[in-house]
Amino acid sequence: MAAKSHYGSGRASCHDGSICSAEGAELIRKAQTEAGVATVTTVVGVAALAASGVLLWLPWNDGGAPAVTTKAASLQVAPDVDGHSIGFALGGAIP
Repeated sequence: MAAKSHYGSGRASCHDGSICSAEGAELIRKAQTEAGVATVTTVVGVAALAASGVLLWLPWNDGGAPAVTTKAASLQVAPDVDGHSIGFALGGAIP
């Protein structure tokens, strides 16, 4: 929602649809960065959810009772965002 708010504020500083003040252009750039972060975060979240589903399904995949396991798989996702870049750190283990 912050991206939409910044974009709207930036567009309000523009005239004739393409001539923007420096402040308006900066708000639009900020909105684009925030939108990119939101998109990447959503994609990574969906991927993590899908991976979790697969890891939960694996012990049941033979159609019978769940396999007895004493070790648990783990998946860790951490966002890494600063003023100039967007990224994610992934880690985990499958026993």
